[in-house]
Amino acid sequence: MKKTLKLALSLTLSLSLTAPVALAPSHVGAAPKKSTNQKQQYYTKADKSYIQHHSAVLYKLRTQTEDLLKFFFEVDKYDEEQFVKIVENKIDAWEKTMHQALKYRPQDVPAKFNKAHSLFVAAIEANIESFSPFENEDEDPEVTIKKMEQKHKIFKQKAYAFDQEIKRLNKIYK
Repeated sequence: MKKTLKLALSLTLSLSLTAPVALAPSHVGAAPKKSTNQKQQYYTKADKSYIQHHSAVLYKLRTQTEDLLKFFFEVDKYDEEQFVKIVENKIDAWEKTMHQALKYRPQDVPAKFNKAHSLFVAAIEANIESFSPFENEDEDPEVTIKKMEQKHKIFKQKAYAFDQEIKRLNKIYK
């Protein structure tokens, strides 16, 4: 009797522990599965370097151009020799930044950044174009500065488009 009672007890205990699991629908006890359709994508070190470099270059170009524009309105504060020297220094700094902009050749650009790079190139070209009014020396300086301001606005729009593309990519890649 003892053996039968032990056997019955062990059988009851084993059934009470396994039966609910065995009889429960599979989706109730199942752990939530991660979506295997979309794999999380990450930036490589080269990708991060690309973003950082290009964003920094556009920021420098924007601030240098705006600084130069502000400086033109302060022409009365300086004598002619000082003014010319400061403008030359600001233009030299701008040219160095432009050389930094040319660091990445098109074949060095990661494939996921092709659209962003085309927006970057358009912004660089717009910034170069913003300095084109100075080619006409016969024009009134105030008119030249106004044209530069208008073309600088176009550069800022194109730089903003580059930033938006990077933000879109940041949602895809971590």
